Amino acid sequence: MRDFNFFEPYIRKEKVEKKKKKRPFIIVVVVFLLIGTAYVYRDIIINKITEVIAREEAPIEDERMPELEQKRLELAKLRSADAYLKETNRINEQLLNDITTRVPENAEYDSIRVGELSTEIAGNTKTIELTADYGNALKELEVFEDIYVVSTTYEEEEKRYRYILDIDFEHIEKSSQDDVPADDDLEEDAGEVDE
Repeated sequence: MRDFNFFEPYIRKEKVEKKKKKRPFIIVVVVFLLIGTAYVYRDIIINKITEVIAREEAPIEDERMPELEQKRLELAKLRSADAYLKETNRINEQLLNDITTRVPENAEYDSIRVGELSTEIAGNTKTIELTADYGNALKELEVFEDIYVVSTTYEEEEKRYRYILDIDFEHIEKSSQDDVPADDDLEEDAGEVDE
């Protein structure tokens, strides 16, 4: 036989209510755990970033620093000299192109030697007049001041005249010597340089 318990529905209802009361408590605990974990994770990230920034801002203590500073000064010296050379250099591709394009039709050049103050052109022509024509064509260039025919010789084997032209550049006078970077000034700025 079976016992009847008339209070059983009331007892079950209490168990269900206890389970329902536990759910919000568990949700609140989980939310607090997530917030705490996020806070700790954020704090760890901020500390790592702070360490990286501190390392980046810290002065570099390296035995190569004086050498690096010396190289920087040498580079500044070279840049200054390069700028000066670009400003005062008369020898460039345009000048060489002008020299080679002014060669008369029956004339050739064998060599061109270009120096700071003068240029020497050696070559050969069919007639001696072509040498003079070539010299006159080069006089048209503003860069050259004086053009001399140093020598002309006739070579019977080739039946041509060999010539040598000596050409002096036009003298450029600077208004002041302050424009030219003095080596002494550069040495003072750069310190001692090992060569």
